[in-house]
Amino acid sequence: MPETVVEEACTSPSTVRSVTDGITALLQPVVDAGRVAQSVVAQQQRLHQKIEALNEELEKARMHFNALNDVHRRKLGLYSAKIARCRANVAVLLRQLSEIKERLLRVHSVLLQRKLKHPAENAALKEELPPTAFAQDNVAVTVFATEEVESSTWHSKQPEEV
Repeated sequence: MPETVVEEACTSPSTVRSVTDGITALLQPVVDAGRVAQSVVAQQQRLHQKIEALNEELEKARMHFNALNDVHRRKLGLYSAKIARCRANVAVLLRQLSEIKERLLRVHSVLLQRKLKHPAENAALKEELPPTAFAQDNVAVTVFATEEVESSTWHSKQPEEV
């Protein structure tokens, strides 16, 4: 009979309800902790996926940047080479111009010396030879060139920045 009493006590609705409530009360913190752990794991997985997606995007951006950087580096190298060649050409031209300037100054000084030494001969030559258009152009060009050379002496005294 004691078994039937136990059976009757366990099958009564109030006992079943109180046992279930007790078990539920005991298991509720564990279930809540499981739900929290599950949501944390799901959130971690989402964050991990986002991090991987951002890493892939960053890698693509890095590859694109490196490709652009390489292109710009090559272009910059070409421009630098062109600038170096131009700079060398300018240096050559400046040397040639300075040599020409020195020659013009020597010619000018020789002409001035001749003019000062032989003023009578210069007057006689002017009277003997009528000036032609070609000779007048040469004189004008020579005078202009010597004026330019004299005015540019200031530039030659400046240090070269080439």
